[in-house]
Amino acid sequence: MKKLVFILSVSLFLIFIFSSFPVFASENIIFEDYFDDGTDSWDIVSGDWKIEEFDNNKMFGSRISRRNTVSETFLKTLDIEDYVFELKMLALSGADKNLIFRIENASNHYGIHMDSDRDIVCVEKWINDIGWDDCKKWSFSNNVVYNLKIVAIKNRILFYVDEKLVFDFTDEEKPIYTGTVGLKVSTGATYPSEVYFDDIRITKINTPVVLVPGHGASFNFKEMFLNQSDPDGWHMTPGVNVYDNIIASLEANGYEKNKDLFVFNYNWLNSISDTAGKLYNFIEGITSFSSVSTVKVVGHSMGGLVARACFREKDNECFIDQLITVGSPHRGVLDAYGAWEGGEIWRDGLTKLAFELFLNTQKQPLETDKEALRRLSPALAEMLPDFAYLKDEQGNETNFNDNDYPLNPLLEKIGPIASPNDKVDFVFGKNKETLRWLVVDKNLAWFDQILGNWQFGRPTEKEFSNDGDGTVLSLSAYPDEGLSGRFFDLNHRELIADPVAVAEIMVLLGLEPKPDLEFLANEENFLVFYLHSPAHLEVTGLSQKDLFLGNDSGSKLIIIASPDQDQDYLVSVVGDETGPYRLTVGKIYDSGTSSSWKDYAGLISPGQTDTFKIGLSKPIEVDTSGTLHPIEEAFQDLITSGDQGLVTRASRWQSLTANDYRQSLIYGYRLRNWLSVLTRRSLLGKAELISSLTRVGAVIAHLEELALGNSEPVSDDEFSAVFNFWQQELSDFYPLSFEISDFSKLASLDYLASGRYLSLISQNQDNYQNLIYSFSGEGLLRNSRVLLQED
Repeated sequence: MKKLVFILSVSLFLIFIFSSFPVFASENIIFEDYFDDGTDSWDIVSGDWKIEEFDNNKMFGSRISRRNTVSETFLKTLDIEDYVFELKMLALSGADKNLIFRIENASNHYGIHMDSDRDIVCVEKWINDIGWDDCKKWSFSNNVVYNLKIVAIKNRILFYVDEKLVFDFTDEEKPIYTGTVGLKVSTGATYPSEVYFDDIRITKINTPVVLVPGHGASFNFKEMFLNQSDPDGWHMTPGVNVYDNIIASLEANGYEKNKDLFVFNYNWLNSISDTAGKLYNFIEGITSFSSVSTVKVVGHSMGGLVARACFREKDNECFIDQLITVGSPHRGVLDAYGAWEGGEIWRDGLTKLAFELFLNTQKQPLETDKEALRRLSPALAEMLPDFAYLKDEQGNETNFNDNDYPLNPLLEKIGPIASPNDKVDFVFGKNKETLRWLVVDKNLAWFDQILGNWQFGRPTEKEFSNDGDGTVLSLSAYPDEGLSGRFFDLNHRELIADPVAVAEIMVLLGLEPKPDLEFLANEENFLVFYLHSPAHLEVTGLSQKDLFLGNDSGSKLIIIASPDQDQDYLVSVVGDETGPYRLTVGKIYDSGTSSSWKDYAGLISPGQTDTFKIGLSKPIEVDTSGTLHPIEEAFQDLITSGDQGLVTRASRWQSLTANDYRQSLIYGYRLRNWLSVLTRRSLLGKAELISSLTRVGAVIAHLEELALGNSEPVSDDEFSAVFNFWQQELSDFYPLSFEISDFSKLASLDYLASGRYLSLISQNQDNYQNLIYSFSGEGLLRNSRVLLQED
């Protein structure tokens, strides 16, 4: 038996939309009536209504015997905004057939009028009993069952007959947005008229939701690394979990991915303005291929800024009916200063992974971190603050102006947040220690002068405020107290993941919060493998959910999110062709605050595998199915480089390696020093120097790991003698004079790399490992001095 279904709490039931006409799921239906159980859900407004049976099927209708007469019935207690009204209609006699909907009352409503005498169909609107219509040619016949459908979304009305679109009408003048539905039979000059209806179904339509994630949360190997178009390859970055709760909450409200729930993943390196244009096209695609004309957008962090730029710059306010920004830096974020001015990444975890991955795989020879970041990520400039945040060494605040601050081209272009707008809500965090002021010194160190860093001053001190979410200040995430804002005592990532905040976002969307959510944090530790070579990578012992495989004729990139601290991972370089390879290995560890990146080189041939045994906090071991260990292949590449002096020294170095890794490591840095001396004497050009240093560096990378793995007792005195000398030299070194050149640039990069070894020692308690790091740090420092003609 067919059943009557009428659910009053309509907010829990949504419709799925993503085709030329809406697609519906049965669980989203809020009213059905097949007239098996009477007509209690209907109010008879006029005329006589009855149930008749046709071919063993009950239908509800009315018969009118007089001219110019109307018979109407309204569905009781239904008052929703957007819905689909579907039914079957059978006319036995007469010319007039009618539906009515968005019924505020008997005097105010819309209608569909079908006239089989004149072969027309009309959209009607009645305001205070004054009627208006818009008609077009369409044929209807009696004794034919028609499937009719009305889609009412905002001020847009679509009418289908047997799934063919008849009307797509937009009411621009005082539209009616809510109301129930009704059935109508009428007569004009033609009578009698007898019409019946069945299979009434009403499904609520909710506006699609687009989630725009924050900085670093989106990934596409081909587009971001190979510059190849791959529009279907976008997804969340491995280890990103903070959006799971909001997606689960939307799905609990009946949303379905790629039907009315969309995630806009994007290249966060690119200009925000450019990304806003892609968001516009993305949303336009949703509206073009469905019955909806607008969407709701939830933008987290940088994603909210992308959505705001689209909302402000693009036509039709980017088709956005409601915008919720969550922890978005509408006036910039101070971390951007470190990256844009000095190439320093101050954030941890996912952001550290995102930037350092590109820095260590895409940086060009002699390019500084600052230069690489500016080339790779123009969006950094668009994240700079547009308010005062610098102080001088005396603690005086620097007024915000063109001469003392790097400017944000995006915020200058799209202008300030407009006056209160009922389309925009701001969710932001407070009471978390957030960077507020940078004390800067404009008397720059020699290496900063050479590298062109810190035009407006190198930060010497950071001052924090509790008025923010730990990343974005409240004055940036909620820039005007006259706007609609909600704040929480949550940090930047919790704002989009904490159950309480997610529940509030659901309420703002007009949806029901999902119970029993648990906070899901992003992963913070990562292992990364990136291969530059005619080969591909393979990893064993992990499920797909644990890792990301970047594919281009085999995997070139592997990211393991939250690797086990005690587990060894076997990553194999598998040869596809014959030639040299370079494997970049990155480690993000200590809760995402520390990192290590190294390059390992070797030779590979088809079918050969070089397997790297890698742990998050262990030295790397290498095995091969080939005839030579990768370090021997790196030596072979160095020895066959052509320069006789280098060949002789490389052969001596190779012999030393067989007996003593520590002394061999020291010799490797001395070989670098020798190459730098040749350059200083103009006996070696820049290109030859870079090529030779790259080859020597490939051997040193293997040697350092071999030395670290060959642990032996080291006394405090032995370690201190080496470490203290190097640390003092590093602290005191200032060249007597320098010119800005490629060689002084290389000297500066070596000096900074030496300092990074110092930071590794500060985090480590093992004397032997610290001794090895001291050897590398001192070797790099000496090379810096040689290049600057200080030895």
